[in-house]
Amino acid sequence: MQGIIHQNLVCLEQGLALLEQIEAKSYTQKDKTAMDACIGDHMRHSLDFFETFFAGLDRACVDYEARQRDTRVATDPKVAYNRLMGYRERLVQLLEGEDKPLKVESDSEEDGPSDSTLSRELNFLLSHTVHHFALIAYICRSIGVSLPQDFGVAGSTLRYKASLKP
Repeated sequence: MQGIIHQNLVCLEQGLALLEQIEAKSYTQKDKTAMDACIGDHMRHSLDFFETFFAGLDRACVDYEARQRDTRVATDPKVAYNRLMGYRERLVQLLEGEDKPLKVESDSEEDGPSDSTLSRELNFLLSHTVHHFALIAYICRSIGVSLPQDFGVAGSTLRYKASLKP
């Protein structure tokens, strides 16, 4: 489980690096080619899932559809940065723990919550965050915000590309 936690930490570090450098104007600049969303919209959405995940850990049942959707995260990179730092700290605390069973609630599940595990949900969070960070990377590049080439790229893709090099 430590591996997936570390991968999530790497992803969050990418987000922190972006938030340290981006100006509020760029953070909230809408991009018509990206469903009229801005960097902040995708950052908020990604962080909502971390917030919901950690809230659900306390009761061993996560409900991703019960997100708070705090608009301050979408409009203020400093608020997003502070949230990200908090999630980073919580992930570091999980390094000392073990995998455990969790339930995942969904409005579409008529039979009640689904069975899952901590590691499975951490894998979901990573995949979801990488997806939205890829959209953030697209928006950044379209509005002239420079990012490292690996921002929003899955670790498996980076490893595959590295294996192709002679």
